[in-house]
Amino acid sequence: METIGEGRAAFRTANGYIGMGPRAMRQGDVVVALDSGAVPFILRPKADHYLLIGECYVHGIMFGEL
Repeated sequence: METIGEGRAAFRTANGYIGMGPRAMRQGDVVVALDSGAVPFILRPKADHYLLIGECYVHGIMFGEL
C-alpha cells in the first residue's frame, strides 16, 4: 500500500486488480462490488460481521466490468 494524496492509498488485490482506497485499509480487508452500486467498498472481516472501511476505486470493476 502506498499513500496517494490526502487520506487515500494505492493497493493491489490478491487477484491483481489495482485501486485506491482509504488509508485505513489493512492487509486482509476485502473489496466488494454491490449489485447496482456506484462504487466498490472496502470491508474488514470480523468474527461474525464486517466493518465498512470506505469506498474505493478499482481499475476494471468500476462500471460493471466484473
